[in-house]
Amino acid sequence: MEFAYKERAIPLLNWDLIEYPKELGIKKVVSLSKDQEQALIQCIYMNLNRKTAGILIALFTGVRIGELCGLQMKDISLTDKTIRINKTVQRIYDKKKGESYLHIGPPKTKTSARTIPVPSLLMNIIKKFYTDNPNHYFLTGKTKPTEPRTYRQFFTRFLKRNGLEKVKFHEIRHTFAVRAIEIPEFDIKSLSEILGHKNVSFTLNVYGSANLQQKVKCMNLLNDLL
Repeated sequence: MEFAYKERAIPLLNWDLIEYPKELGIKKVVSLSKDQEQALIQCIYMNLNRKTAGILIALFTGVRIGELCGLQMKDISLTDKTIRINKTVQRIYDKKKGESYLHIGPPKTKTSARTIPVPSLLMNIIKKFYTDNPNHYFLTGKTKPTEPRTYRQFFTRFLKRNGLEKVKFHEIRHTFAVRAIEIPEFDIKSLSEILGHKNVSFTLNVYGSANLQQKVKCMNLLNDLL
């Protein structure tokens, strides 16, 4: 608006009359406990297939569900042990036509397009379901992707079938971030880039208050001074 005024596109405004939006704060992060995470991993190993392997990918890379649904074989490098996030799958509602359609487009933001190193043990699991067709989607093994809504439903059924506590799929992403923060050697800059956040400050604002146990450890270091 200041630029528009300088360019004489709009008249001078009384900036004091402008009411700016209030800071609503960051919502509380909900993640799986270590026991919940281990129980989930154990159930996945006992029922390992493409779809359950997808849960592991999300759990150890922090990818969003739409990004996971859009992951193709050509985005996986077995040599470099990386996955490339360059698209997302989402269902969009067309108000004019009164119907929805499946859209495959670029990720949420520019920083969401990223290359993520994959732990070697996870890459060994990915190899089991890798195909030579670069256009195959990982979750389906076909040239047609599954949509996030369908995969969420599968995830919910999987939890119920195995007697696991019901959680939202996005909490898998939160769990990855919280576990990473708990590791002293896992620097916040790397975590921010892996998650596809716009900057480190955003990552700290979202997850900085999530790791209470780490704060307890830090504060207990002061015991030596007492």
